Amino acid sequence: MKDNTDKTRLDKWLWSARFFKTRNLASQAIQSGKILLNTRKPKPSTMIKKHDNVKIKNNKMSLTIKILEISEKRESARITESLYELIQKDVTTQSRVIPNALVAIKGRPTKKNRRALDSLKKRY
Repeated sequence: MKDNTDKTRLDKWLWSARFFKTRNLASQAIQSGKILLNTRKPKPSTMIKKHDNVKIKNNKMSLTIKILEISEKRESARITESLYELIQKDVTTQSRVIPNALVAIKGRPTKKNRRALDSLKKRY
């Protein structure tokens, strides 16, 4: 589980801690600004060490974690829980306004109704 190294790449650690399915997805999230390392925007190749704080932003929630252990191998989910400590979890609840025309739909939606539903999903 734990490697003997004191530092590793941020994208590799996020992948090994199972926050992302692939390192490529982790790198894309870092480059798009969804990951903050000690309140700064890092690069995927930024070296991290123990006791660094990482903030992971998603469209539905925001996690702030503290790195406890460094690992470069992807292990089981139970083992990877010991790699970090959850400091703060913010769940954003967006109020969703549904137009009256869509609420009144009964039965199977028409093509026009489906398009309206799809545009609503894209907005929210």
